[in-house]
Amino acid sequence: MKKVLNDTWYMALRRIRPTFRQPMTIVMSMVQPIIWLLLFGNLFKGIVEVPGFSTDSYVEYILPGMIVMNTLFIGIYTGMGTLNDINSGVMERFLIVPINKIIIILSELVQLIILLLAQFIIIILLAIIMGAKFSLNFYSIIIFLTIPILLGLAVSALSISLALITRKHEAMITALQFFTLPLMFLSSAFMPRELMPAWIRTISIINPIDWAILGAREVLSSQIYWMDVITNGTLVLLFGVICILISLRSFKTFQRSI
Repeated sequence: MKKVLNDTWYMALRRIRPTFRQPMTIVMSMVQPIIWLLLFGNLFKGIVEVPGFSTDSYVEYILPGMIVMNTLFIGIYTGMGTLNDINSGVMERFLIVPINKIIIILSELVQLIILLLAQFIIIILLAIIMGAKFSLNFYSIIIFLTIPILLGLAVSALSISLALITRKHEAMITALQFFTLPLMFLSSAFMPRELMPAWIRTISIINPIDWAILGAREVLSSQIYWMDVITNGTLVLLFGVICILISLRSFKTFQRSI
């Protein structure tokens, strides 16, 4: 176990060091969620008067969605590092050394967590400045951050899989962006399910992005229904496990092809 942790941290440092040497990378990756928070938070702030909203502040409502969006945008680019490793020959060396292939995925998760925590703080502070109010304790904060991070792990695993399969930047990014942005609008990120058209509401029920948003949003509510948090959090976790298994399968396929 100690060896797994040490190897994971060593692999993660390969990504963390370059990222924090260029702080602008952190800022640029969260520009779109911040812009959406500012624009949508002000443009649609009057929509909370429509029956069906559980909060008086639209900023409070869309904050979990913006957190999840930020997670998605970082997760889909995880495979870029994998592509660089493939093109430089580093990945081939990793696959022949005696380490568990899941360490490669876990190391990406460590980098993802550190990067997301730094960005979550900025986005939450911005929401508070815009008038959002939350009654969170230590445990609810941990749960609130954990659910989007689990989704980020799933998306990162898929990104790595596509990188191993396509081995092309354009194909990988195009495929992921084709699904992620539409799935954001097919979720309750901007509108409660009760106010959605029936066909969008049906899709949102099986949308992993919506599971993460609903779970995180429930933690922010004044009266938390923990069964909803557990249910949605468990669904996101299962989705992450499936994505990791797909990624491990992709590693085996890649290894056979070299």
